[in-house]
Amino acid sequence: MSDINIELITGRSGTPHIASEDVGAFNASIWSNDEYVLPEGLKLNYEIIDNNTIRIYDGDGVMQGRHFRIPSNTYKDVSIENGTVSMKRNDLIVARYVKNNDTAVEECSLHVIKGTAGSTAVDPSYTHGDIVYDGDLINEMPLYRVSLDGSNISSVTQLFTIVSKSIYESIIELDANKETINDNLKHAYNSIPRYKDITKYVNDGTIWDRIAGNNGFKPYEDIFVGDYIKMSRAITCPSSYDSTTGSQYVTVASCGGMSGNGDTAFTKNHLVMVPGKGLEGDQHFGRQAMNSSHTTSGGYKGSNMHNSILGAVVSSGSTSSNATINQQLYAEFGSHLQTTRELLSNAMNSSLTNRFGSSGGASSNWEWVSCQAVLMSEVEVYGSVVWSSSGYDTGNACHQLELFKLHKNAVNNRSAYYWLKDVASASFFCLVYDIGLAYYYSAGDSNDYVRPRFILA
Repeated sequence: MSDINIELITGRSGTPHIASEDVGAFNASIWSNDEYVLPEGLKLNYEIIDNNTIRIYDGDGVMQGRHFRIPSNTYKDVSIENGTVSMKRNDLIVARYVKNNDTAVEECSLHVIKGTAGSTAVDPSYTHGDIVYDGDLINEMPLYRVSLDGSNISSVTQLFTIVSKSIYESIIELDANKETINDNLKHAYNSIPRYKDITKYVNDGTIWDRIAGNNGFKPYEDIFVGDYIKMSRAITCPSSYDSTTGSQYVTVASCGGMSGNGDTAFTKNHLVMVPGKGLEGDQHFGRQAMNSSHTTSGGYKGSNMHNSILGAVVSSGSTSSNATINQQLYAEFGSHLQTTRELLSNAMNSSLTNRFGSSGGASSNWEWVSCQAVLMSEVEVYGSVVWSSSGYDTGNACHQLELFKLHKNAVNNRSAYYWLKDVASASFFCLVYDIGLAYYYSAGDSNDYVRPRFILA
């Protein structure tokens, strides 16, 4: 099949071939098909010389891709017809484009469209054609409205828009601000879930430089929410119910989402991690009760879960059968396991009204506590409170983790019904149920699963 030629504008053809409509279409595609004045020279500024003369000074305009200008250090005078005593009138000064249909010669001139005198001034009509796409022969771009009151010019109103910056200046400004823009976008970019195994970065030791943006890596380079790490061993809470083994995988729930957290702001680049293998695998570290009995007395801070299962803040690790989750995490990640400040409920008033609509008890106070692994709040998982009894439950855990925003299986893939740190009543803590419910359960029930969050940096 033979080639069918199309018109090559910016190429040598051996004969003159570039027409004004070619340049006009190119300009319109870059600048848009609008009409405006460029920020050069005096920008077509005006001066009232007398009641019959308006002077238009130098400047450049673009009319649907057609560039017109009054050369630098020159001007054009336009004539305004006499006004009528005791009458008002509006005239329009326009840049008038005309194309001769026979010769295809194009011209642009300043033209005055005279209005009709009356008790109220009204703008006269003007021709708005489509030069680029419809090939119209006439188009008028309003520049000024000249208002006459009797025989005097009472005001002149600018009707055109001046482009604030040239393309070059805009590019220079954008380039100067690119680091700030990149910094603002980096967290959003890495918050797009990917669900990829990044264990190799732990094994080669680069994950810590990738998080921090050190040694030639950009912050969070090739790490995304939903990515997961296979640890050297599974982590299982002490005395796990029915000898249930916890997950050997942990998943990125947020890249930098806890920045500024705490009464002392947390400032390191970091990953918020939770048990699970992306959207798959076991989403827990075993099964345990919140307390030894069905009470939420002492709030989350006073719970056996917080004090003995997750355990105190540690600076050394252990993999013994009775090791706390914090000890096991430290054995796996060492000092990269971070300590954060968390605002935890520390009291429960059994006579307060809760979300059951009864005076069945609610959390009633809080305090700042240093933590490593900590159970999540309803807000961190669902983005909202559901059964949480009061604001003392949420505290500073008031940001939904990015992992949970887009996919229900990230919240719960039916592998576990796991505890949250929120008090629901005098005997219930909140729970993420395995069949997709936001729920609650008796604090002494050891059949439920442990899915804390923790921070690596």
